[in-house]
Amino acid sequence: MKKIICTVLRVLLLAVSVLGLMWFVWPISHNVLNIGNALGIFVCSLLILLNVFAGGIRKACAAHAPLKYFTAFLLVLICAGALWSAAMTA
Repeated sequence: MKKIICTVLRVLLLAVSVLGLMWFVWPISHNVLNIGNALGIFVCSLLILLNVFAGGIRKACAAHAPLKYFTAFLLVLICAGALWSAAMTA
């Protein structure tokens, strides 16, 4: 059951990240590129990469305790940035 929930959450995060990336890339076709678009593209791309390589990141962090805490801190910052990006675009 836990594996199913994790898989569903990963798919949802990937879908939201891809939709967010399309949301931030769309204005570029209308010659609008600003710091908000650039940061939104960066955050969404980072979330996609983290989602795709989640298994490898988890295995690498399990081997080293300091890396585990550093990665947890980075994930908190990334999630806060994603929430901030969503709040700023709404």
